Amino acid sequence: MPAALLYLQLGDTEAAAAIAAELGEQLQPQNRAYANMIRGTIDSQAGRHVAALEKLQEAVALSDFWLVRFYLGQAYLAAGSAVEANDEFMLCGQRKGEASAVFLNDLPTWRYMATLPYWLGRAQEAIGMSHAAADNYRQFLDNFKGETALAEDAAERVP
Repeated sequence: MPAALLYLQLGDTEAAAAIAAELGEQLQPQNRAYANMIRGTIDSQAGRHVAALEKLQEAVALSDFWLVRFYLGQAYLAAGSAVEANDEFMLCGQRKGEASAVFLNDLPTWRYMATLPYWLGRAQEAIGMSHAAADNYRQFLDNFKGETALAEDAAERVP
């Protein structure tokens, strides 16, 4: 699963899709949920928003994981559904304890939680909650060290 997410970040959708195909053939619902999450994220990145949301919602129905909700929020935001994105990111914030072991394998994964304030800020900004969005961007910048595209974008969005 982490390899598939890395492939998606690098733009190698074929490698990510191969992992999704393998996971999708397994009996465990959580593996099929991850397969749908990968496929939905590929669709979202390609601008196929309806297909992306359907796959991610199917993933939630199979296993309601924090990480699936996180990517569902990003897909809603990409589709222009900021209210739904905000709801998903708020839910991630309420369930933040799950982000510490997102793959349910006792290996720490808090890094996924680190970007939540940025994504919540994006959703809030899109629905006109500019003050809350600015607070989340500041929180993200305070906690996230490093020069990345998200950090640069957040810095530009802070008034």
